[in-house]
Amino acid sequence: MKMNSLSSLKENKGPIDILRSRLGCLIARKTFLKKTARPGKPQSFSGFVGDASSFLIVMPDGDEDFGNALEFADTIRKKGKKVSLLAKEDKLSDLIQTKRFRYIKVNPSDKTRLELPNKKFALMLRREKYDVVIDLNIPENTYCSVAANLVNSKFRIGFMKRHSDRFYNMQIANNEINSALSYRNLLNSLQMF
Repeated sequence: MKMNSLSSLKENKGPIDILRSRLGCLIARKTFLKKTARPGKPQSFSGFVGDASSFLIVMPDGDEDFGNALEFADTIRKKGKKVSLLAKEDKLSDLIQTKRFRYIKVNPSDKTRLELPNKKFALMLRREKYDVVIDLNIPENTYCSVAANLVNSKFRIGFMKRHSDRFYNMQIANNEINSALSYRNLLNSLQMF
């Protein structure tokens, strides 16, 4: 029986890892999350993608997902947008020579034991400014959700997952088994704006 990447990821986590992840999420909500507009105040999304000139794309860890996310980022770049990628250093080593994107490298030392950005990396992210931030992690990844939230941006987009309403102001439902379909659906959704 074939499993999707999300269920196999959850099965590989031990009780300590799950506890560490939940504690990290709790600390992230109290420490890192930006104060967003009041819940009663609606935010206009009309034309935000067309008007945006700079995008930060938070890349997933898995090899297949990373390749599909790269195609997604390239599609946005081909529309004349400036695209930056936030990804693990080992994933970016081959890409850096192409100079198609701007890169923000995540080193292992940039993470705490609770899977949160360390203080130095968090301060660096707070200085970054983009029109739109898109987190392409489909399974829950607290580190990437926090990183997407630290960057100065009016629009933060991510896939629906546990507590995602605290990190993103636009969430995309994901019912697909593979990331290529999920990213294609996200791209189609963004074209409406």
